[in-house]
Amino acid sequence: MAITQENLDYMSSKGCKLTVSGVEAYAGMIIPPAPTFRIDIIDGSLFPIGGSQFITTNTITNYDMRDNISGTRQIINQKFSASPTVCSFNLTTIPYYEFKQTDINNLNAQHVKAYINNELVVLGSKLKAGSVLKFVCDSGYKFDTENTLGQNPQPSYSQQRMSQTTNSGGVIPTTNEGTIATRNIVNDSTYYIYNSFTYLTVPYTPPKPKFVCMVITQAILNKLINVKLLVNNVEVVLGQELHVGDVLKLQANSNYYLGTGNELVSSENYQLDIPFSIGGDSKPTTGTLTLQYENTYNDINIRAFPISVNLFTISQEIMDYIETNKIDMLCNGTYIYSGRVLVQGDNLNIKPKTDFKLVLDNCYFLDDYNNQVYFQGTETNANLSLTDSTPLSNLVLETVSIYNPETDIRLTFDSDMQAKLQANNASMFINGVPVSIGSTAVNGDVIRIKANSGYELADRPSMLSYDPNYGFNNTVYFTLLSDNINAELTVNLSEANFLTNLEVITTQIDIVAGANNLYKITKADLKQINIDRFVTNGGNPPSVIDYGTNILGVINLPFNINPDLIQDPELIKLGTHETTVTAPKVVTDKLYLNLGDINVPMPENSLGFTNATALIHLPYANSLTLDINAVMGQVINVEYVIDLYNGNSYVNIKSNKSDSIIASSSVDLGINIPYSSMLGDNNTVYNSNMSLGGDNHVKTPYIEIIQNIPILGNGFFTTPITAESKLNNELGFIQVENISLNVTATSNEKDMILTALRSGVIIND
Repeated sequence: MAITQENLDYMSSKGCKLTVSGVEAYAGMIIPPAPTFRIDIIDGSLFPIGGSQFITTNTITNYDMRDNISGTRQIINQKFSASPTVCSFNLTTIPYYEFKQTDINNLNAQHVKAYINNELVVLGSKLKAGSVLKFVCDSGYKFDTENTLGQNPQPSYSQQRMSQTTNSGGVIPTTNEGTIATRNIVNDSTYYIYNSFTYLTVPYTPPKPKFVCMVITQAILNKLINVKLLVNNVEVVLGQELHVGDVLKLQANSNYYLGTGNELVSSENYQLDIPFSIGGDSKPTTGTLTLQYENTYNDINIRAFPISVNLFTISQEIMDYIETNKIDMLCNGTYIYSGRVLVQGDNLNIKPKTDFKLVLDNCYFLDDYNNQVYFQGTETNANLSLTDSTPLSNLVLETVSIYNPETDIRLTFDSDMQAKLQANNASMFINGVPVSIGSTAVNGDVIRIKANSGYELADRPSMLSYDPNYGFNNTVYFTLLSDNINAELTVNLSEANFLTNLEVITTQIDIVAGANNLYKITKADLKQINIDRFVTNGGNPPSVIDYGTNILGVINLPFNINPDLIQDPELIKLGTHETTVTAPKVVTDKLYLNLGDINVPMPENSLGFTNATALIHLPYANSLTLDINAVMGQVINVEYVIDLYNGNSYVNIKSNKSDSIIASSSVDLGINIPYSSMLGDNNTVYNSNMSLGGDNHVKTPYIEIIQNIPILGNGFFTTPITAESKLNNELGFIQVENISLNVTATSNEKDMILTALRSGVIIND
């Protein structure tokens, strides 16, 4: 069977707790085979002897309500050999004693009041385990010292005497002039219950109250900062009365002494003020006085001063020693310094720096007697109070690194490393991710050094493995890969070592196809090259050699070239002929230019896709029509791939919907400057056939969504109208299929106009 909630509620109503085979019972608990049922009384009551029952399916079984091990009547501990089907329980609990009317009458007759846990006993009050039973005589009465005050247990083995401090037998207590008696009801007597109480009182005249000379107030306690006040060798407490005959003692705290002027102050007459008698020591620590007269005092004057004993002076050598051991030391909450004098009463604190812990067995001062005075605390925080007056001779400290090879940071990318990489045209990656200031690496991470475009690694990069415990520096080399562009290092350091002091060297290389060179030149450079290209030989007659035939082309790009692709200036050669022009070298013949992303919002409803056209407008290129479904609600990326020899370029449009190119076109972005053999005046070449290049005044790519606004879905007004007419007669959105174009323009400009008309334009006026 299972334990039911009804079983648990019944136990609670009886002040009991049920445990089955060592597990506290819960609703739905399945009773295991051969279980042990334990029932504990938790409200301090007792089980009677016999009478409580387990009720099973077929039987009602009575049990003696005593645990068979301890004999207590507060536990049932019953083991079953089989698995009983317990349906319910029938429990009876009783208190140790329940006060009857005869008890109340006897209390009144004997001029006594009874209390259970400081609550007045009335008819029906119950004694349970944990109760404190107290009898208090009325004023003018006390317990008869010739008679025993006690309880009669059941069965009646012996009378249990009342005592103020113990549960064992004893006579009426003599404290409080014999007017109070108490007994604690505890579990060591739980075999018994009680059937009566006996006590006898006699008339009593209390002695005359002692004269109160002073009452200890909070204001007086607040003055006891550096001293203690004792009365009859017991420290005073709030509200305590001081009487004639009491002996008062002032005791200075450690590292303090008593000055003159310590006295009790009278509220009646200053002539009644009485001083403490202070010893003849130069720095006394105690003072006494006896209250001899019936005078009243309401205040106390305290004069206590610190004892300053110089114990140790912090030298620069000690400061260096503390720093070497990776420790911060504070005195009275502030950092120590060279020349700081430690005195008696100072409180020292030591903390290890990050990634270190204290070795407490080796953190101490040596005094003049070579005794070790240890710091106390934890591996991360320890303290020492200098309470002794013995001077200190030396300081011993030790820390060790906190070593966790899996999580300890072995490299932290900082500004020095960044500057070193920038100066040497290289980049760093950790596990393939570009680093930034603060990036970290642990054991097992792969650090990669990569030379920038146009450069290669001249040798293996290296770093230093630094041991903070000993300061050792070991060189750790990267592995140079076969491309000479990349080098890798898998972090694998022992103890608390970390990597520092990056060293990397690169050299400049060409990545331009073939043996050709590309240069970034100015107009002045071009003019000078046009002069330098011609060389006159010394023949008869003399002839002119044109080295300009070695120039493959000159183009004017509308975009800037990434500075990473530009190397230091070089002397320009035309074949074997050296010109006088020096210009920066461009290290690639392909320029990949990312013009950024365009976020296209999703329309509010499906009508946004109806009769809609997506046009992307591009700098220096014709507009392109895009698939509306690949554009709406997507991120569109634009990239130009430019051939730096001739300006021929590919425009790639990518959508994040499929992460693929959705449109592409080719465009000539360069203004070609042809080098002909035709000479003008002064041996200057005239580039009279220079193309215009195609500037359409678009600086940033953008997408235009063109849509016929529907009046009725699929209605008459949403149906395209096909017509033939002149454009100057039309308004609104126009998409041209065929046109006779009569304009004055270059061929490139005509192509741009035709492309725009075929894609669709809006004519406003």
